[in-house]
Amino acid sequence: GLWKQSGSGNNWAYGYAVHGKMCEEDMLNIIRKEIEHTDILGGLLLIQSLAGGTGSGLGTYLTEVLRDEMPHVSIVNHTVWPYSEGEVAVQNYNSILTLSHIYEVSDAIFVIENDTISQVCTKLLRIKKTNFLDMNKVIAH
Repeated sequence: GLWKQSGSGNNWAYGYAVHGKMCEEDMLNIIRKEIEHTDILGGLLLIQSLAGGTGSGLGTYLTEVLRDEMPHVSIVNHTVWPYSEGEVAVQNYNSILTLSHIYEVSDAIFVIENDTISQVCTKLLRIKKTNFLDMNKVIAH
């Protein structure tokens, strides 16, 4: 199943070309099942990291597949820009590859920066040791 997949080793191409194709049918089935529970589909929101290979590569592949499968549905990508200090050595390449692809097929792209969210946590909320749970709570608001 989809949940048992390993990551893409921070490799955009592997996430896109290998994991994307390998998981395509499972991902589409899950999305179709969720869409069946709606009365009116207003659009699709994809949330993805730009740093690693799975969020960026597989997320890009999924965006393109969804555009082909559902050409009249609005697709919005909510992307998380990596830390400027670097989480992953190839994060800048992964980010540019992702944005250059989804730009062509997405109706809107929202970018949120890890650095900015981290600063909100430490400076505005005065959290001494910020973690991803804290950052996700800020993003959710």
